[in-house]
Amino acid sequence: MGQLGDGSTTQKLAPVAIPGLTGVADIAAGNYHSLAVKNDGTAWGWGFNTSGQLGDGTIISKSSPLQIPGLTDIVSVHAGGSHSLAFFDGEFRESLAWGNNGKGQLGVGDTVNRTTPEGVCCTLHQTFKLSAGASHSLAVREGSSVRAWGYNNSGQLGDGTTEDNLIYVQLTGFTGVEEVFAGGSHSLALKTDHTAWAWGANSFGQLGDNTTEQRKTPVQVHGSIAFQSLAAGSDHSMGINLSGDVYTWGRNNYGQLAAPSNIQSRKSPISIGLSRATHVAAGAYHSLAVNNDGMVFAWGWNDSGQLGDGTTNNAFSPVRP
Repeated sequence: MGQLGDGSTTQKLAPVAIPGLTGVADIAAGNYHSLAVKNDGTAWGWGFNTSGQLGDGTIISKSSPLQIPGLTDIVSVHAGGSHSLAFFDGEFRESLAWGNNGKGQLGVGDTVNRTTPEGVCCTLHQTFKLSAGASHSLAVREGSSVRAWGYNNSGQLGDGTTEDNLIYVQLTGFTGVEEVFAGGSHSLALKTDHTAWAWGANSFGQLGDNTTEQRKTPVQVHGSIAFQSLAAGSDHSMGINLSGDVYTWGRNNYGQLAAPSNIQSRKSPISIGLSRATHVAAGAYHSLAVNNDGMVFAWGWNDSGQLGDGTTNNAFSPVRP
């Protein structure tokens, strides 16, 4: 669908540079579309666009980056399944959304798709962190409270119900949150005390609470691990502790936990032996990490070359692109 942004629709088994896209401050990958923010505050998109997730007013897919008209002073972008979010830091802080809205994941009060950015309903001011899941969205506002909206079939909004919400709901009694991470049908939160919390679908242990019980409100991830960062995939989760060790939990059908192929899932975090990590990211069924030397590691599903190691072989332990 052109989601690699190199002007073609040919899959690549190793990393390629995106021509002309320089000065990038933030980047995000959805199912089949990609987003970026430049240092000048402009936002760019490329890839699949049948729901308007590129924000250019059309439903025509693009194989090269295009600037999203009218967006300035953008700090971050977040790509969901087929919707997009952005954090605007102009005259006032605001959350913007566009793309697929079939489950209310844009938070604009209806289920109509948007092909251009629109403010989240009721003006979600003072947001400082956002995350886009498959069909739901999360935000942390100043004061560390969490808002959620969109699809809620597994309790991924964390409001104690399984009812979808077309405008945001606040998670009552859940504060002290620094950042949120939306996965397929589950959600994660990192608190300022470095504890990890989770809610939503849990069939494969992706909540990390040592059970496979669905949770409609936040529960603490099992173990006394102090995390500095988290990531949520389709059915798996990841984290980095304060020492830089990478942990994974949840589903392992393609090796996304960096666990042996005979292990189908894990219900609590396990260290995978990758140290000195500074960043982790989770795709649907593959995982990535960067260490403090700037080295990239990847593992899990690789049918389209998403591990970047020159093959289409799944990896059950980290490989280098």
